[in-house]
Amino acid sequence: AILINDLPSRIDDSYNSDDVRMLMDGRSAKSTEIINSAVADDWDICIFDKRATRTAQIAGFSGRTCTIGIDEGGESRNHFDYLIDVLPNLERIESNICSQGFLQLPEQPRLRLLSTEEAFSPAPESDDFRLIREKKQFNKILITFGGEDSGNLTGKIIDIIEDTGILDISDLTVVRGPFFKNRKYRDGIKILDSPANLGSKLKDYDLVFTMFGLTCFEALYSMVPVILFNPSGYHRNLAVRAGIPEIGVNRPDISKLEMLLAHRK
Repeated sequence: AILINDLPSRIDDSYNSDDVRMLMDGRSAKSTEIINSAVADDWDICIFDKRATRTAQIAGFSGRTCTIGIDEGGESRNHFDYLIDVLPNLERIESNICSQGFLQLPEQPRLRLLSTEEAFSPAPESDDFRLIREKKQFNKILITFGGEDSGNLTGKIIDIIEDTGILDISDLTVVRGPFFKNRKYRDGIKILDSPANLGSKLKDYDLVFTMFGLTCFEALYSMVPVILFNPSGYHRNLAVRAGIPEIGVNRPDISKLEMLLAHRK
């Protein structure tokens, strides 16, 4: 089998063997050419984990091998032989399997997933709820919007926090992904540069700003409150469908943010 994804080519290639190969095109300009170079190798199974595979990238495999799309949301969704959705979506073409059981979640610090109501509403004083109430002080705040953040959602969250003073800038940590092109942020903000295994670090924070995707589920599983800021209306619809708090599309809704943070101790 061959797994094709968008990760940068510098990541560890320890998954490669005689029977399994990971092909990382790193979103290069020649990604279609790189992928098509693997067609001649006659793989039995080809797995695409690219979010939005272009038709030209899968065409060479059609009829030659079994093609599997993971969380596929591109123009080629209906061209795959088999679809696996790990995260909820709004696609009209249903997958063969849809299960969050495929997620590699962090080591579980508590017994269950933190719900939206528990994260942002007053709660009874059980051990679990006491932990949540303490976290509402929000002294360690993580901002993470993937490896690229083409819409600069990170900067927009920082701007609204600085402009309103609703949170302390010195409490912020920003994850700077591999495609951020060395963006710089205000003094006092801590930076994590492309951290390995971010999911295992989420439990150390009191609040996470992110968008709909794996990280928000990892944070909730670690019993850390999440606020989603959306790069598109599609992402917002996913957030609403999943019942996860969100503060708008591309432009943060100050009133929503204030409401979500109003229950801090």
